Amino acid sequence: MNDSLQKRRFQNFNLLGLALIAVALVIGAFVIAGAYKYKFKNTQTIRVTGSAGVDFTSDLIVWNGSYSRNDYDLKAAYAQLKSDENNIKSYLTRKGIKQSEIYFFRSKN
Repeated sequence: MNDSLQKRRFQNFNLLGLALIAVALVIGAFVIAGAYKYKFKNTQTIRVTGSAGVDFTSDLIVWNGSYSRNDYDLKAAYAQLKSDENNIKSYLTRKGIKQSEIYFFRSKN
């Protein structure tokens, strides 16, 4: 009788140990999943403040762009930049943007 009681206690102890291991694995899986979601969270966000209750047409748009040229001769590089600027202005005016509404700013770098 003593042997069967010890076997039962040993089996209960094994079941308790397995249950604790299973609970630890589930908790560990949640912790790893949370860390994974935090690590690879998309940081590209769009923030919008305010709201409009009426549809309206905007009269201003700002597009930022850049272009560059590399040349050993500074005058040749500048001439290429001016040509690029004229090509861009020509393209935008063909698309319906008034030339008086197009502004180019030089970088100070």
